Amino acid sequence: MVNRIEIMELIDHFGINVCKSGRYFRLVEHDSLVIDPQRNAFFWNSRGIGGGPVKFLKEYFGLTDDELRVTLNKFRNENVAKCQSSDIRKKNKMKKPLIKTKPLDLKGYLYLLQQRGINRKIIEELKNRNLVGSDQKHNIVFLWRNAYGKIIGQDLQGTVIDYSKFPKRGTFKSIQESSKANYGFNVSIGEKFEHLYVFESPIDLLSYLQMYQEEIKDAKLLSLNGAGTKVATINAFLKDQSPIDHDGQFILPKYIHLAPDNDNAGRELITKFEDLRLKRGEDYSLNIVEWCKYKDWNEQLLSDFKVKLKNKKEKLSMDITTFDSFKIYQKLRGMWNDEKY
Repeated sequence: MVNRIEIMELIDHFGINVCKSGRYFRLVEHDSLVIDPQRNAFFWNSRGIGGGPVKFLKEYFGLTDDELRVTLNKFRNENVAKCQSSDIRKKNKMKKPLIKTKPLDLKGYLYLLQQRGINRKIIEELKNRNLVGSDQKHNIVFLWRNAYGKIIGQDLQGTVIDYSKFPKRGTFKSIQESSKANYGFNVSIGEKFEHLYVFESPIDLLSYLQMYQEEIKDAKLLSLNGAGTKVATINAFLKDQSPIDHDGQFILPKYIHLAPDNDNAGRELITKFEDLRLKRGEDYSLNIVEWCKYKDWNEQLLSDFKVKLKNKKEKLSMDITTFDSFKIYQKLRGMWNDEKY
């Protein structure tokens, strides 16, 4: 009888880079691919697929059935003398501490400026607020700060482009393991908290801020570091950042702007939030969907540089109830995806 294969055994054996996010693990090069060790399963949000260890191996490496059988046999033979899966899980539970950062270095500065199209004014503001830095490997470190300014988490963004190692985006990307669960990189605009803008990554957050900064007033912008599995981050952030009234109740912002990627995982986040949003009695924030024309907000920002047209900063803004109609969503996708940019 063949012993059950654990998905974390495959992660360890093939040297697949993952970062811990609560009880889950995320793949560094495919951050929409989530590993659940307790269920011995995976779910690939952006592709809408999931399953057990064998299917994970097939989908991750793109194997045929014959190649899968050969790979599994080789894996089993090489792991006869290895420790049991419980030992591997224990090893993966060891968290790396938050990184001691230094000021944003030249490589990080140029990556944001040249590769991501973030302007100098925004980069300098991030530096002045101590919201961004660099590590010893020249990765950009986005610092998560809570309501009291304490650093409680970090996003790491690589500055060296290597598509052979990181085929999806070309660069290293990770969340430091000791980062607080259900939180993320955030930026405040103004003194009041009237609007919350929610994004899937720090880069998308900064891209949106650059394109639409004239309309952003008295707001906080939050990065979720993903989509469907990170909905709880929104409510946790609201509880941490919202002021309290005389009755000890949260004073919620008037508007929550959901601005995820233009894909199925982004729509899933919007749908889930409609059911899980934080309320105060019968009151709750008005929820608005900010839907970009391109795959994500950074791609939309970069389109300005590629085609040199000012009218490419297009987006759709609508209340969540209107957007939540699946037929409307499909119509928008079809209408925009048929266009040539």
